[in-house]
Parts: sequence; C-alpha cells; structure tokens
Amino acid sequence: MSGLVHDGSKSLTGRLLGRVKENLEEFVAPQSSFAVNCLAALSKCKNLKHLDLSLICESLQVLDLMRALSTLPKLETFRFPRCSAASKPGMKDEAIPGCRKSCWPDSLRAFYFSCGLQIGYIPAIIKAPLCVTSLTIEEGHSFSSEVVWCSVLILGHQIRSLRLEFTSKFGFEPMNALLHDFPNLTHLLLRADHIGLPFFALGVIPHAHPLKVLTVVASDEKSVYLLMPKYLVEAVNDGRLSNLRTFRFNQMCVGAAAASWEDDIMALADLLEKLGEKDVKDGVADDSVADKAGIWLLDGGSAIERY
Repeated sequence: MSGLVHDGSKSLTGRLLGRVKENLEEFVAPQSSFAVNCLAALSKCKNLKHLDLSLICESLQVLDLMRALSTLPKLETFRFPRCSAASKPGMKDEAIPGCRKSCWPDSLRAFYFSCGLQIGYIPAIIKAPLCVTSLTIEEGHSFSSEVVWCSVLILGHQIRSLRLEFTSKFGFEPMNALLHDFPNLTHLLLRADHIGLPFFALGVIPHAHPLKVLTVVASDEKSVYLLMPKYLVEAVNDGRLSNLRTFRFNQMCVGAAAASWEDDIMALADLLEKLGEKDVKDGVADDSVADKAGIWLLDGGSAIERY
C-alpha cells in the first residue's frame, strides 16, 4: 500500500488487514491511513514476515508497537516508523502485556531505521532479542547521540550486518572505533564521509576481525579523500582484516580518486582475489564465494563489474 498517500482511511486499512490476515506475508503501510487503531488488526496477521511502517505520518508509541508485534511468530524484518513517541507518563514497561525482554518475536532478524535514530526508540533497542543480527540506519533528520551509543552498547556484539546509509552528523569520532564496537561484523556498508584516518589505526581494529565484505559509497567527491586502499592492504596483511575478501565502492569514489588510487587499488584487488583462491584450496570456501572476492564497482546498490 506504499502508493497510497491520501486515499483510504485508517478504519479501511484495519478492515483490509483483517480480511487478509491468514495469508499476508509482507506489508508496507500507507502514509496517512495507518495509525495506532490498525495495530490490533496487524497483530492477528500470524504469517507476516516483513513489515514496513517507514512511510506512515502518525507517531506511534514504541511500546504499543512492540506489544502488537510480539504476537507475530514469523516476523523476520521490521522497518520502524519515521517518528516515535515516548511511553505514556507514568507507564512502566512491566505494565504493558508482552513488553518484557522477550517481547519481540524470536523469528526477528533485522531492524531498519528509515529516518534516523530518536530517543523514543531506546526501549525497542534495549529489548532487541539476540536473534537480531542485521541493522540498517538510513538517511534522516532526527538523530540522537544517546540512541546511537545505546545501539552500540546493546547491539554491538550481536550485529553481523551493518548498513549506515546516512550522512555523518557527528564527525569522524563515533565511527573511528566502529569495528571495535561491532566485533562480529561480517558485512559493513558506510559512507566515505564516515571514515577518518583513525578508522584504520593500529589498536582500533581487533586482530583477525571477521569482516568479509566492506562497501563504501560517496555522495560527493570531497568525501573520499581519506578512503585510501593502501590502508586496507596494510590491515589485511598485518592480520587485522585478514578475513576481508570483498571491497566495493561506487562511481563517485572512482571519479574523485581513481588517479591516486590506481597502484594501491590494483594491489588490493590482487591480494583479495588470491586470498579467495586460497580459501577454496584450503576448503574453507566454495567457488561461489571465491568468485566474489576482489574489488567491485557499484551502480546504485548492485555490484556490476569487477574493478
């Protein structure tokens, strides 16, 4: 229902959910015709796997939302609303049925924050189950440093896939220790303007970090001057990023730095491809994994060609 803006009504959305509750597996809520009174109908969609509330205008209380979603045993991915509201004054978590540590479905695997991080999301993050291993934070205007650090402290050790698609609003500092704070990451996407020189410093990246795929995107040519492939070569060779096999970047990075990168980028590509081949020989990876090793140029979000 993402195409609906001002059409329909909240009551109609609720009735529609009631009609399709037995078979519904994916739902993208409409912008203006989804509200708190739709949550009761949504909570009965027991086969729902993917839920996207990122378009809705109305601010929902996070704990009310968690209570509704706790009844969805097959839910795997959840895209949060753009706005969140704090709990009602005086209301404690324990006073809301289903809103304890295990309130999220055990099937949940991925959180998506579509418009930044707000203070109202803290209860949802604190109660995130260990099965949530993927976190995406997209562009938005509402960022709270408290929520950013809460996310790191609570989710850091369990996240395997992290996508930071927003333009940095905090400077380099919060990102410099990213691989230290998320020690089990295997896939990381971030913008070039998140990266400062300390990102690659000795002592910041744990030895033999499990990162396998690093994707860096630039939105303008000025943001890539610190993204130096030679630092990646050093980190792979000295063991800090010994598991890295794939490095991907977009055309903007190439346009800004291709001339100065040429020797280093080819050295990195050769190194990653040889490590991929070695993994196959050692029996720790199959040919399909080795085929992805190396450096890839992105078009949009897809890897289109080997660099």
